[in-house]
Amino acid sequence: MSDIQIEVQLVKTKDLETDLGSLLKSYTKDQLNELAKELHAETKKSWKKDKIIAAVQESVIDQASTIYAEILEDVFSHLPDTDSQVYRLEKLGAIQAFVPLIEKGFFFVSKEADTYLFIIPDEIKAVWQESMTPVTSEASDERTKKESILKEWKDRQVAIFGSYSAEHLTAVWNRYYDDNLTVKEVADLL
Repeated sequence: MSDIQIEVQLVKTKDLETDLGSLLKSYTKDQLNELAKELHAETKKSWKKDKIIAAVQESVIDQASTIYAEILEDVFSHLPDTDSQVYRLEKLGAIQAFVPLIEKGFFFVSKEADTYLFIIPDEIKAVWQESMTPVTSEASDERTKKESILKEWKDRQVAIFGSYSAEHLTAVWNRYYDDNLTVKEVADLL
């Protein structure tokens, strides 16, 4: 049986670095600009390589936690060991299904002697682990308590003034509770 021939950008890693920024450094500036374009990350050709890497990195992490979250969850569910971040492969055909995610900067491939290394960046693994962390009932109860208090205050404001202000509710909350909230958090809770 012949090996399926696939082409992926190989990266060079020092001491098997697995952080996204270090992995992206092995790309040329043109490759990074192309990747940024693919990810819809706003960059300029005049930018230095480090600035492009930062923009690409931010876009990869954002998309990993939103658009590609379900796909990444599926990928991780098929890995033999979710504790590892580097998998040694005899042939690239074993990762054929991952090529689109490799091309988008979610995963990387390196060559070491006669084998290939499939690398999952720290940030991608962290995003996946965050998504897998169940909401505890204690955290859920705390959120429900906050919602209840804020809704009661909101109803009182509406009854007295005919409307309410998330900014005012935030100021009142922060005056009485150590667990400070932002205006956005208050708006989300209401």
